[in-house]
Amino acid sequence: YGLSYTQFAYADLQIKERANAIGVSFRVKKVGKLDGDEVAQVYVKLPDQAIPIPLKHLNCFKRITVKKGESELIELEIEKAQLRFWNEAKSIFITPNGNYTIMVGASSDDIRLTRDIGL
Repeated sequence: YGLSYTQFAYADLQIKERANAIGVSFRVKKVGKLDGDEVAQVYVKLPDQAIPIPLKHLNCFKRITVKKGESELIELEIEKAQLRFWNEAKSIFITPNGNYTIMVGASSDDIRLTRDIGL
């Protein structure tokens, strides 16, 4: 873990489906007493499948510097092609249909915002 001597708040998660991507935006606000750096991370949980897949995976991230009392709007894109996985039994890539959970936070153990999107 990258340790920080300050605190950040996450808010305003917005998810927008596009033709070939999912737009993810959210705000990171510096709420501690010091200026600081944060690595905001976006994880995705795929719909439940009959075959084993990871519980969640890191899809994108952005390192930011936020001054005391300020906030920054983070805008990232998840390419839909990144949501597919290899089905060994069928020997093809599969993009599952169903509800995807988008999770935003400081680490995989520190998720601050979640929202589902059906694809």
